[in-house]
Amino acid sequence: MHRELIIKAFEKMKVLHSKKTGIVPSNSGTAKLLSDFIFENQKLPFGEKRLSDYLRFASDEVKHEVVIKQPKVVQALCELLGFQNFAEFSKAHPPKTTNTKGLKNVKGKLAKNKTILILSLVGALIVALIIISTKQQRWMEWKEDHYEKVRFDAEKLSHGTLKIYKEERIAHFRKIEPNCGFGFFNADGSVKVWYGKNFKGKLEYFTALGFHPETGKTLKPITEYMIRTHICQSY
Repeated sequence: MHRELIIKAFEKMKVLHSKKTGIVPSNSGTAKLLSDFIFENQKLPFGEKRLSDYLRFASDEVKHEVVIKQPKVVQALCELLGFQNFAEFSKAHPPKTTNTKGLKNVKGKLAKNKTILILSLVGALIVALIIISTKQQRWMEWKEDHYEKVRFDAEKLSHGTLKIYKEERIAHFRKIEPNCGFGFFNADGSVKVWYGKNFKGKLEYFTALGFHPETGKTLKPITEYMIRTHICQSY
């Protein structure tokens, strides 16, 4: 059911990362990148080991069927590939009748020639990127202290500065400069401020849970210790 989706998601993430860093990540490294993307996209923790298992099952069409039970994971992978939902993805990728014996022969040849395999993956993912650019997917970009809706830009996408548009990020995610008079906690004790360091090692503060918009690292919830140590000694 989700075999094609998981394979193409791994391929897409490998291309995006290789464009950004010049290095093609391993399958396990790609699974970690996908896990981070799913958390950012759907606020759903989903381990890279499960993603690696799905890829392994997807690579064996004889023994395994791939069914992702978490709808949010399916939605995140569809959006990564430039589709609004799984129905739209399925329409663009109808099931194919597969000759099992022929498939094994093809897989055996690819295993003997890693160069051909890599070139095939890159070619397929370039096509996927072209499809994304023509699907009128909405995008956003970080501007100083907030996200703004922007047009698709292939160069920005390759550098990792272009993000899939999220209304809640646009409306509620801001970088702030809190002081002693700032309300750091809600009435129920839950935090209203998260923090993380930028590339220069300087602490920065934000109004919502998520990833640092520049470094990509997970933000941490504010604590009274951090407030007294870095913001307001008299707190």
